[in-house]
Amino acid sequence: MAETWDEQRLIADGFERVHVELEWYDGPRVGLAYIAGEPHYFDGYGQCVGDEPDEY
Repeated sequence: MAETWDEQRLIADGFERVHVELEWYDGPRVGLAYIAGEPHYFDGYGQCVGDEPDEY
């Protein structure tokens, strides 16, 4: 059975909130998320082959 995670535990582990996912393809591609406590627009398209999958 999969382990469930509560928000406080995820935040304690370094995750931050994603507020809007505008596009999704095998994971979030475009949207608005907090990074280091500040809201940022992210766009995961345009990654080169071989880039780490979680780097935007």
